Amino acid sequence: PFALCTFSRVSQDKGIEDAIIAVERVNESLGDTVFTLDVYGQVDPEFEERFQNLLAMSPSTIQYKGIVPFYHSVPLLQRYFLLLFATHYVGEGFPGTLIDAFSAGLPVLASDWRYNSELVEDNVDGFIVKANDVQAISSKLIEIAKAPDEIVKMKKNCLETAWRFHPDHVIEDFLSNMGVCK
Repeated sequence: PFALCTFSRVSQDKGIEDAIIAVERVNESLGDTVFTLDVYGQVDPEFEERFQNLLAMSPSTIQYKGIVPFYHSVPLLQRYFLLLFATHYVGEGFPGTLIDAFSAGLPVLASDWRYNSELVEDNVDGFIVKANDVQAISSKLIEIAKAPDEIVKMKKNCLETAWRFHPDHVIEDFLSNMGVCK
């Protein structure tokens, strides 16, 4: 199976339930365990009971893996096939999780929410799907299952995207825009 993960706060509005349901639906639809899902992050107290119920009703291919220190994020994410980032959190800002994923060479399936489409270039370093839409996530996962080599091709693009946010590049751009260096 292809290993998927979420890597954010574990809450309703971060799309964790949507990701779980989509993976379950796709595996059921395809009649096989095509995808597994590991969920990382701190569980919001308001979502904890619901999340535990979701896990209890889910197959063993969906697991909660706990909290990961920030300095282990990139090596951990390198083990995965795709990151699911189905957020619809009203206060979503600049999602550092996407930069971590790109730094790991990990393509992202993200919701079209807030700034995600400014960071993820659809069909280049990931995919953008309609927010709050389990069916959109499921449909894209089915497409991916039919052409997994496309994800492998995206990995290099992810590393190139990550470079745009590397401190050396950002400072060089900043200084260049200020006319300090050429």
